Amino acid sequence: MNGRVTLDQGWATYAAVHHIKIGYMVTFKLLTPDTLKAIIFDNDGIEVVNKCGKHDETFVAKE
Repeated sequence: MNGRVTLDQGWATYAAVHHIKIGYMVTFKLLTPDTLKAIIFDNDGIEVVNKCGKHDETFVAKE
């Protein structure tokens, strides 16, 4: 999208699967034009490490 990455779908499911709570911080690193790496930090600033069979460390943005 004109050099932009948009994140607009699937966030409720993503947050639930990765146990993201209010007050947590999520940072993103653009790996490719359609792939982001998300790093989640809890209220104390400690990185939350969780993996599941459905999602990996990267979240693929769809155009």
